[in-house]
Amino acid sequence: AQRSAKFQTAWHANPTRKRDLAERDAVLKEQAIGFQKLTEAQKRTQCAFDVGWDMSSQAILMQAAREAIRVGQLQVERDIEQGDLDAAVRLIGSLLRLSQDLRYRTPNVIQSIADAVLSFNVQNLVIPLLKSPQLKPSQCDALLRLFVQHEAALRANDPYIARLRGEYLLRRILLHDFQHQAGEFANDRF
Repeated sequence: AQRSAKFQTAWHANPTRKRDLAERDAVLKEQAIGFQKLTEAQKRTQCAFDVGWDMSSQAILMQAAREAIRVGQLQVERDIEQGDLDAAVRLIGSLLRLSQDLRYRTPNVIQSIADAVLSFNVQNLVIPLLKSPQLKPSQCDALLRLFVQHEAALRANDPYIARLRGEYLLRRILLHDFQHQAGEFANDRF
């Protein structure tokens, strides 16, 4: 992630100059296992993230989501350059699903990350794909289906209700750990 972040900072700092495509490909190769794991997890009907009540445990998930969308942007750019728009559509679908899954039983701060993932997805992945002269009607249809499915999933799992559930679970875990001197409140940690 550190190598990827350093590379991405340089990559996006000046998009008009010549970019090191070999280094980008090396970063994408290093990150490929993460996307494979995400694809495998998304075979389930619904995914949930194990998020603790403290900010440090939530920060790990926030950083991972941020890394996924930033590396996803590099991958979609590469897919568009190579003319593999079907792969770009699939990755956009995977990141839309990530946005949905981040809403399941998570606190407000993670819900905000889910909003950011969706916004970033549209602005930095979908719009460049739609601008590609190689885009076919079938790929537009596939992209439209993804957004219709995403909208239906959001209606089925109302984001407001999901926020309330996440906050409830967060407080419940905190009170449980406090009462039973567990987690952050264990005698050896408190």
